[in-house]
Amino acid sequence: TGPDPFLPVLVQITNATAQRISSDIRMAESDFSINCDFLGAGYAMPGELEFNAIQDLALLEGILLGPVYTARAMGGLLDLIQKGYFTKDQTVLFWHTGGTPELFAWEDQLQAAQYT
Repeated sequence: TGPDPFLPVLVQITNATAQRISSDIRMAESDFSINCDFLGAGYAMPGELEFNAIQDLALLEGILLGPVYTARAMGGLLDLIQKGYFTKDQTVLFWHTGGTPELFAWEDQLQAAQYT
């Protein structure tokens, strides 16, 4: 396996956004880490990780997460934080892109989920 093919796109989007908001910050591929450890059972198949992230963020922060993408990403981030992956001096950005309408499609599964 080589470098992630998405990295150049990520750098381009990040730097274009920084320029658009008049920020002098510029990022390089080495500034990013793409982690594929939290892919779960597959697309649109949320499990314990996702359901716990949905519950935790809703109850503790009032933030709603869609179960397909956003809850999986947040669940992975929370797991990495709990494992000490990040240092206290690091800045972590979670870019919440939405997904609230998905919650209605998953109502039965969300109500039946066994939260830990």
